[in-house]
Amino acid sequence: MLFFVWTPEATVELTLTAPNSRGRKEIIGPTEPLSTTVNTHGKLHVANTSNKPSEEVEEEESGDTFELNIAVTNPEKMGDGMNAYMTYKVSTQTTLPAFRSKTFSVRRRFSDFLGLYEKLSVKYNLMGCIIPPPPQKSVVGMTKVKVGKEDPSSAEFVEKRRAALERYLQRVVSHPALLQDSDVQEFLEREEWFESKLQEVENEEQLLRRLHASVDSLVNHRKELCSNTAMFAKSVAMLGSSEENSALSRALSQLAEVEDKLEQLHQEQAFSDFFTLTELLADYLRLLGAVRGCFEQRMKAWQRWQEAQSTLQKKREAEAKLLWSNKPDKLQQAKEDITEWEAKVGQCERDFERISSTLRKEVHRFEKEKCRDFKHHIVKYLESLLRSQHRVRACLFVFMCLFVACKYVLLTPYLSLLVGEVLGSIPSGG
Repeated sequence: MLFFVWTPEATVELTLTAPNSRGRKEIIGPTEPLSTTVNTHGKLHVANTSNKPSEEVEEEESGDTFELNIAVTNPEKMGDGMNAYMTYKVSTQTTLPAFRSKTFSVRRRFSDFLGLYEKLSVKYNLMGCIIPPPPQKSVVGMTKVKVGKEDPSSAEFVEKRRAALERYLQRVVSHPALLQDSDVQEFLEREEWFESKLQEVENEEQLLRRLHASVDSLVNHRKELCSNTAMFAKSVAMLGSSEENSALSRALSQLAEVEDKLEQLHQEQAFSDFFTLTELLADYLRLLGAVRGCFEQRMKAWQRWQEAQSTLQKKREAEAKLLWSNKPDKLQQAKEDITEWEAKVGQCERDFERISSTLRKEVHRFEKEKCRDFKHHIVKYLESLLRSQHRVRACLFVFMCLFVACKYVLLTPYLSLLVGEVLGSIPSGG
């Protein structure tokens, strides 16, 4: 039997003693909609709006009381500059059997709250359900937070948003249909390890995109330096060919040859930068996308499990209605449906546990491989820089030796200035 009892705190106790249950208690669900109430401390109490006979009220002491406390705390700024964002700790304490743990917490961004609202709106608006809206965006408030202005208005904005997000979640879980939704439960209870790893992957992907853009810009600058060095070498060679003084002409020709060699070295370094760093970063950006895809598949597996549990719950409710309405001709089919969905729930649970275990191992393997790859390519990049720098210095040293051997004292300031400009045109990394 299923009992609903009001207490002075608006808490209701639910009890079901099903036939042939061998002493086990199962929540089959009410035949009428549940109403829920959240008090000022964020505690959720489950209640039923229907009136119950006094005989059922007398058995309230044997029932189960379910509570759900939700708090949004510890706002924390992540990142720097205009790419910064705030995360909030969502802590939950509950005795509801739909959740795997009694106490758990996750960190969520403001965009995650907006995403939850969008998912719920798509699923429930057409059914006529009233979906509590999240707090509105504030461009001005977040801009102050991002640029790092430590004024009272920024702290006040963060606190107001935190409180508004807490009220938003409390209103969501106070809705009986939304409380049982898989997206709501996943939003509250995603395992901390998977949550933190997914956050790390998203942050790393953002940083790698910025680094990839910087390295790509470096490669373009090196190519531009190659083009400018080639033009400089050509101009010096033309100047040397038009010079009447044979010694000066020879010195300028030798300088042009040095510049040609430097142009080739810059070109080689640009290719080295591209194939050593740019391609590595591009590969890992795609790999991080694949890692995120694995986390999404795990989330879908969890949603399938929750949907199967919800369907099983409905099948059990249907069986209970048939028992109460005395329709034995349909009971056998109802029992078969329950058996079938119990098997599906078990299979979905095993699938979820399997993908979770595999994902842990894959993430660990991916991180080890990533560290090894980055170490190898960074060492390779630094070695190429050293080789290129040594070759540049060798070219300039040979030219200076030839210049000193010619003993062109009058030209010393002029050519020294040219060599200084050449050295100055070479980037410190090249």
